[in-house]
Amino acid sequence: VSNTNAQKNEAILQFHQNEDAAVSLMEIRFHVPSSGPDQDTDPAQEFVQRVLNKADVISASEADAICTLTELNCVTPRGRYDVKFFTDFIDLHGKTFDYKISYDHILRLFLLPHKDGRQMYFVMAIDPPMKQGNTRYPFLIVLFNIEEIISVDLTISDKTREKFGERIEKLDESISGPYHEVVSRICRTVLDKKITVPGNFTTSGGAKCLPCSYKASSGFLYPLERGFLFVHKPPIHVLFSDIGHVKFDRSSQGTKSFDFEIDHKNGTKYVFSGIEKVEQERLAEFVKTKGISITKSDKAFAKLDMDNEVDHDPYAERMKQEGREKDEIDSDDDEEDEDFQGGSESEEDIDFDSDASIDSSESGSESDRVKKTKGSDDENKKKKKKESSSKDKSRDESSKKSSKRSSGKESSKDSA
Repeated sequence: VSNTNAQKNEAILQFHQNEDAAVSLMEIRFHVPSSGPDQDTDPAQEFVQRVLNKADVISASEADAICTLTELNCVTPRGRYDVKFFTDFIDLHGKTFDYKISYDHILRLFLLPHKDGRQMYFVMAIDPPMKQGNTRYPFLIVLFNIEEIISVDLTISDKTREKFGERIEKLDESISGPYHEVVSRICRTVLDKKITVPGNFTTSGGAKCLPCSYKASSGFLYPLERGFLFVHKPPIHVLFSDIGHVKFDRSSQGTKSFDFEIDHKNGTKYVFSGIEKVEQERLAEFVKTKGISITKSDKAFAKLDMDNEVDHDPYAERMKQEGREKDEIDSDDDEEDEDFQGGSESEEDIDFDSDASIDSSESGSESDRVKKTKGSDDENKKKKKKESSSKDKSRDESSKKSSKRSSGKESSKDSA
C-alpha cells in the first residue's frame, strides 16, 4: 500500500505500481456504512487506520518533516495544499484529497515566469503520475505571486544529514525571501535536480512565453532549450528529440494570428492556436536554430485540391462545351452568308471617297436607306394595284360569260 485516504463513508487504498507486470492493481475503494447517527468516530477512518497498522505504508511523523509550506496555490491538481518535505517523499494535504509523491518519481523541475511579469509557475514532472480516481496528474503546477515574501524554518536531523549528505548543509536553518525562490532552493537541494528556466527566446513584447490555446483551453507555450512546455491545462511537455516536424498554419480565428502544430514521432499532433502573427518569424527562427524541420501546411494543400476541383467542375465543363457548340453554329451561319454572291460587281468597280467625313457617310447611308424603303413601298403598291385590276378583269369576263349563257337559254325557249 502506497497511500490511503478516507472521505465520508469511503476508504481508498492506493498500491505501488509493478513495473514488471503488464497489468497491475493501482487503487481499490471500500464503502464503509455508518452504524448510526450516534456514532462518534468515522467508520471509514477507522478502517484506514487498521490498514496502516498492518501494511508497510510510507509514513512519517510531524517531527521528521524537514519543512512545511502552507496554503500553496496549486493549479494542477486544483486547490490549496499544505506541503511537507520528508526524507523520502513529499506529502500534499488538501481539504478533500491527499497525495504522496516519492522523490524517485520526480523527473524534472521548471520555473517559468508568467506573461504579466507578476507571477511565476513552478512545475514538477512526475512519472508515474499522481492519481485521483480515473484522473491522472503527470505534472504538479504551483502558481506564486512574485511579491509574496515568506520565511521558512528547517528541521535538519541526523537522519536527514545521513540521507542527503553534504548538500543539505547548503540550506540555512531559516530561509526567507520571495515564495517561489524559497521553494526552488529547497527542491533543488532536497531533490538534487536542476531547475529549467526559459532560454534566449523572447517575444516581440519581451515575454518568455506565447499566449495561445490548446483545443478549448487557453494557456502559455514556453520555448525552452530542450523542448516546448504548455501550461497549464492540460500541461504538455514535448522534447525536441521527440518532434518529427512542425507546421505553421493560418489560424481559423482570424488573419492576425496563426496556428503552430507539433507532430510527435509517435503520431500524436499538438496544435496551439491563436498565436499573434507578429511572433511567427521569431518562432520560426527559433525552430530552425534547434534543427527541427518545418513542413508545408495541410491547408495550403487543401487549397490546391479545391482549386483542382474547381478546374474539373463537371457543370462548368458542360457550360463551356455548350458555349463552344453555339460558337460553331454561329460560325457555320457566317460561312453560308459569305458563300452567297449578290452581284457581279467587284471591289475594283466601287469608287471610294477618301475625303468623305464620317457624318457625310452616315447621312448618305441614312438617305439611301430612306430611298430604298420608299422604293420598296412604291413597288408594293404597284403590285397590289396590278393584282386588284387583274381580279376585276376576271370578274368582268366571268359575268359576260354568264350573261351569254342566260340569253342563249331564253332564245331556245322562244323558238320552242
